Amino acid sequence: MNRVGVSRARQLRAAAVVLTASAIAASCGSSSGAKLHPLGPTVKPKPETSVTLLTYSAFTPPKGVFALFTRDTGIRVDVLQQGDGGSLINQAVLTRDHPQGDVLYGVDNTFLSVGLDSNVFAPTAFRSIDALAPAHRDLFAEVLKSVMPIDYGDVCLNYDIAWFSKHKLAPPASRQDLLLPKYKGLTVVENPATSSTGLAFLIATIGTQQDQGWKDYWRSLKANGVQVVDDWTTAYETEFTGGGGKGTRPIVVSYASSPPADVVFSEGKKTKPSIAAVTNDCFRQYEFAGVLKGAKHPTAAARLVEFMMSAPFQAALPLSNYVFPTRARTALPLIFRQFAAVPEHPLTIDYVVLGRHRSNWIRDWTSLMGG
Repeated sequence: MNRVGVSRARQLRAAAVVLTASAIAASCGSSSGAKLHPLGPTVKPKPETSVTLLTYSAFTPPKGVFALFTRDTGIRVDVLQQGDGGSLINQAVLTRDHPQGDVLYGVDNTFLSVGLDSNVFAPTAFRSIDALAPAHRDLFAEVLKSVMPIDYGDVCLNYDIAWFSKHKLAPPASRQDLLLPKYKGLTVVENPATSSTGLAFLIATIGTQQDQGWKDYWRSLKANGVQVVDDWTTAYETEFTGGGGKGTRPIVVSYASSPPADVVFSEGKKTKPSIAAVTNDCFRQYEFAGVLKGAKHPTAAARLVEFMMSAPFQAALPLSNYVFPTRARTALPLIFRQFAAVPEHPLTIDYVVLGRHRSNWIRDWTSLMGG
């Protein structure tokens, strides 16, 4: 998912290259071109056409996947990375009269309304709508003429299994547990004003009731010694005891997919994760792609979005970005099936509601926490 700073996806790239390449190969077969969903079989891009994919700085394409797209279509993909998901869509709004690329990928459901309200995306008749798993298709039925949900992940509390075992302390079972005296000074979270992960956690604490009770929760969390940092990298890699550094906090806000990432990143040193996810109180993040209005190559751009919903691209997502594919019946890698946590009831809030309240929530949180 999109984060401020160096991402887990980028850091784990070296360890996952072989596994990702295998996933692409397995999903391609001998006629991967048939899996693409071009807008029309008689409409072909001009030879040597290239499209620019605008995305967040943390995204690293699955190895070889865009070469596959070029082989099947003749269209070259140039990747232009710009900050995190929030700054990415804000920049697209500022440059909407002269877009810097053809396709935008990486805006999540907490910021989707910004792009839609600003008319950034060109209406497109995506054929790959039929490839979406029904649950995702139904959830975003109103926006599928503008954008496609490419992947999703769940923001959850993570904890260091070894630390809690060593200290003979039961790990938290929910975010409410973080207020208990025995967990004082053990938690690090990200600032929702600067981190999409932190924003997702803030939304999870607000929930669907949207009353003022969430402020009392954060006051209590502050009193119980919570540490707030600017981004996921600092929280997980530096302050978290299980992140590989010299951190002192055994509880962190991260992802339900952190456990398989922990095993892959160990480069063979681990056969099971030393990180666990708390599957209560998780918020589900979706990442979207769409053709930018005013794109220089709209037909080629639409084909790229369709390709991002194809079997090869979707199969490569778990071990490149540590997210779940939205395409129906996409087989997950064994390590994901073994170790990725799957929340039974993740929180989802309508993107319109998120857009209406996001700025006020961040403002109130900042005033409350002194950020």
